[in-house]
Amino acid sequence: MPEFTYTALDASGMERSGRMEGASDAAILDRLRGQGWHPVRVAPVPARPLSSAGLPTDDLLLATRELRLLLRAGLPLERSLSLLAGGLAPPSLRPRLERVLDRLQNGSGLGDALLAVGGFPPLYAAMIRAGEGAGALDLVLEQLCLLLERQRRVARAVTSALIYPAVLCVVAVGSLLLLLLYVVPQFTPLFANSRKALPAATELVLALSAFTLDWGDLALAVLLCLGLGGWLLLRRPSLVPWRDRMILRLPLLGPLVTLAGVARLARGLSVLLRAGVGLPRALELSAAMAGNGVLAASVLSMRDAVRDGRPLTAGLPPGHPLPDLAVTLIRVGEQSARLAEVTEQLAGMFEDKLETAIKRFLSLLEPALILLLALFVGGIVVSILMALVSINELAF
Repeated sequence: MPEFTYTALDASGMERSGRMEGASDAAILDRLRGQGWHPVRVAPVPARPLSSAGLPTDDLLLATRELRLLLRAGLPLERSLSLLAGGLAPPSLRPRLERVLDRLQNGSGLGDALLAVGGFPPLYAAMIRAGEGAGALDLVLEQLCLLLERQRRVARAVTSALIYPAVLCVVAVGSLLLLLLYVVPQFTPLFANSRKALPAATELVLALSAFTLDWGDLALAVLLCLGLGGWLLLRRPSLVPWRDRMILRLPLLGPLVTLAGVARLARGLSVLLRAGVGLPRALELSAAMAGNGVLAASVLSMRDAVRDGRPLTAGLPPGHPLPDLAVTLIRVGEQSARLAEVTEQLAGMFEDKLETAIKRFLSLLEPALILLLALFVGGIVVSILMALVSINELAF
């Protein structure tokens, strides 16, 4: 409900001011007069700008489940949204749901209101609009819950799998810094007084320790600036196509990105088709879920083929990144008029492949990190021991 600021004179003539919620400024004036006050000024509170960032998947899933539950309980849509905006929904969604409710009360549809407010995924809003048009909003909300649940499950699996390698990296960097900043400098005076040439490995470790002590802060700042600059540079629209192509060509990361992108594309296409969205529009919306411009361009080329009356896969450009299995299944699904069912099975298949590939990648990454840590730490320790042995031989 809109909020208004007011200034009024009470029965004793003292000026009062504050905030009050009401349907309109006239309602606020009536309430003030009902208290025996004389209104001086009533003005609406300016709406706070909403962030353009997307909503968290967990919050969106929870709100979708609650909306579906309220509608199934027999509550009208506006009443359900009012309850969600009033406190049932997660805090990140409440301001947006308030504006969605205002648009609904002004005659807008739910899907159009979601798009106008912003922050909701285009796929989400398109499915809601399709459900409204077909009178199957409850079914669409159920499909959205399943889609968001799968997205959350995959994201959590990847995050959980990366925790251990991240801890190993932190331990490795911390151990190396501890040796170079505190342990190796303890031996520097001893080696400086030695009259025998030190082993080359020891000289390298001493030079690296001295550099870290003298220039470590500057080197870290330069690396951070280079990393930030590279990240900003690769986000430039002119370089995004090149970046996406290079990612798909990377030896280990490329196949994982392809699997993840195809799984999302197929899942979104299946859900949209089951919701009654037309095939060209479904392809356009699912392309936005790819997460890679090259994959998205391949899907948009299939959309153009459909608009021209050609088969789906006939529009794929030469050298497209879609796997042969995905292309074959899409062709079979189109020919058998079971594209929604086939793409759903394709999504499940590629989600399983992605999970297996991530597990295999991490099973190789973990021992590789441990071995690398052992080599670095062991190399520093051995170089120090070699120098100590050489000094002791000179003493004898």
